[in-house]
Amino acid sequence: MNSFTATARAVAVGALLLCAPGTLAIDLEPCVLTAIGERSEVVAECGALDVPLDPDDPAGERVELFVARISALAGTPDPDPFTVIAGGPGQASTIFYTQAEAAFRRIRQTRDIVLVDQRGTGSSAPLRCDNLEREEVFLDEEEFSRLGAECVDGLHHDPAFFTTSMAVRDLDSVREALGYQTLNIYGISYGTRVAQHYLKRYPEHVRTVILDGVVPPGLALGPGIAIDAQRALDRLIARCAENPACAEQYPDLRELLRELLERLTESPPTIEVPHPLTGAPTTLTLTGQLAAGMVRLLTYSPQTAALIPLVVRAAVEGDYRPLATQLLMVSENIHGAISYGMHFAVVCTEDIPFWGQVDREALERTFLGPFQVDALARICESWPRGYMDDDFASPLESAVPAILLSGEDDPVTPPSYADMSLEGLTNYRHVTLPHQAHGQLATGCVPRLLAAFVGSGDPATFDDPCLEAVGEFPIFTTRMGPPP
Repeated sequence: MNSFTATARAVAVGALLLCAPGTLAIDLEPCVLTAIGERSEVVAECGALDVPLDPDDPAGERVELFVARISALAGTPDPDPFTVIAGGPGQASTIFYTQAEAAFRRIRQTRDIVLVDQRGTGSSAPLRCDNLEREEVFLDEEEFSRLGAECVDGLHHDPAFFTTSMAVRDLDSVREALGYQTLNIYGISYGTRVAQHYLKRYPEHVRTVILDGVVPPGLALGPGIAIDAQRALDRLIARCAENPACAEQYPDLRELLRELLERLTESPPTIEVPHPLTGAPTTLTLTGQLAAGMVRLLTYSPQTAALIPLVVRAAVEGDYRPLATQLLMVSENIHGAISYGMHFAVVCTEDIPFWGQVDREALERTFLGPFQVDALARICESWPRGYMDDDFASPLESAVPAILLSGEDDPVTPPSYADMSLEGLTNYRHVTLPHQAHGQLATGCVPRLLAAFVGSGDPATFDDPCLEAVGEFPIFTTRMGPPP
């Protein structure tokens, strides 16, 4: 979940009207999708589809869905396009695709790419919490909870209609309006929940499905966040202990982190550092909660996880600059990427009401502790429970060709989550990549295998020895990098 701002701007005059057999239609005009501070660009056709806020009240309030299509490079493309569903919840699919466009280039050779910003994200009636989405906002649990609870009163639309059950209806409306019979679907993280529910509701319109970092139907996210993050950190610590060079540099990494978080909680320092992207002097106060949250987000990729021991030890020794720099980078990556209003609309409907009894003792034993669970619970006291299909949490049963991708060291959707989704699937491969973290889209030969799978519809394409070549990213033992 990275912090990218996205815009779509018309670059030519004229429009192409694509009409489905029914009454829906989308006017598409040439545009450019941008991301990563407008440093990445994708040429596309963009338009909007007007849909009811509440499908049961078609004459009532309406919202516009932002739609983009990137045409296949082939003169005669395959009839079923490829669509990407972003994670979060709260990230826009157009932003995610633009960021990761290189990984989809083989698929685009023969298929159109169709992107829909899920309602509440990007340019689709975004539900934004401006008080939480300011640049470089560093909040403790109490302040985050207060601002999150207040956000609901300033929204322009009723958040009860910004849920996964609404999103799958929207996606199918776009499919119909563009005249496609079936879709090939890729979902990442929370996007796998959307993809599975779409497959459940519209099985006849799905040709293949790829689930990357799987959230199983019926699993209420939240109480496991700290525990799964601790598991990923424990694996990093164990890997360091098994490597002589790393073990020599960081003989007791677990104790170093405990000492750092205690120190920052009891007496958080305020320091000034150059911003890692702009160079501007930036002042921030380093609290234990901020540092713990930063460590969790660094475990999302093996490259950033490799920095954790170095950053922690430097801070314990009194040099807070690496810690502050990483915190600013984490903030930069999050700011603007997530529509918090849509995020709360989803989790306050689909997750928190189904938590049951939270094992607080287990949370207290993690480096994160219970503060995220407590903050979300307080926020959702003020948010309405939204619309959710009756079969939302029921197991998915499908023979549609499916690929499930997991990272062995994933801190948020571990391989066991994908295993929960397998019970009702009959035509799949579940691939767990060693030493990898959250999201396998760009790992090793995965982009090539994904294109082959979408082309053939055969999960056996992932029975490929190239996956065995995926290696671990070495841990940094000095500021110059890992040992040679």
